Amino acid sequence: MIGGKLGIDGTVSNANGHQVLRAHVEGSDYRLVRAPALARLLSLASFDGLFSAMSGSGIPFSTLRGDLTYTQGRIALDPIIGYGGALGITARGWLNPGEGKIDIDGTLAPAYMLNGIVGHLPVVGWVLTGGEGQGLFAASFRLTGSDYDPAVSVNPLAALTPGVLRKLFDPFFGTATLPPTQQAEP
Repeated sequence: MIGGKLGIDGTVSNANGHQVLRAHVEGSDYRLVRAPALARLLSLASFDGLFSAMSGSGIPFSTLRGDLTYTQGRIALDPIIGYGGALGITARGWLNPGEGKIDIDGTLAPAYMLNGIVGHLPVVGWVLTGGEGQGLFAASFRLTGSDYDPAVSVNPLAALTPGVLRKLFDPFFGTATLPPTQQAEP
C-alpha cells in the first residue's frame, strides 16, 4: 500500500490465557502496488487492465474498512472491504505472518463504482449485488497456503449469478477456517 491514511481502533483483552486484540480498521486514498497474490487473482479472473495497473502506478482505492482479531500471531479478518473506482474487494479468513500461512476467501468486483451503482437501489440492489463490497459482476476467490506464494482459486462464473444467490453457488464461500487456536475462543 502506498499513500493514504490508516486508523485502527480496538481493545485488548485476555482469553484462554492469551492477549486478544479486537479492532476496527478504517483507511482511505491509497494505492495497491506489487501485490503478487492480488495480481494472480486479477489475471485468473480475466481483469487484465487491473493486472497491468498493479505493475505500474497501482490500483487506487478510496476506502478500506473492516474488523480484525489478532491473537497468538494470527490475524482473523471478519470481513475487510476495500474499494475504489476500478475495483472492490471483500476478504474474510485468517493469516499468520509469523508462520507465513494464509486462508482467505472473498469477492472481486471490477469497475467497482460503475458496477456498484446498482447496489444503491433499495432492496433490488442488495438482491442483485449481495451487499457492500460486491458488485453486480463479481468473481469469488480463495487464497490458501503460503502467504508469499498462495494457492489461488477463482470462480469467475459467480460473476453471472445475482448477489443474493452468489454465495449459494460459490464453492469457496465459508471455506476459510480459523486456525485451531482461534476456534477455541468463546
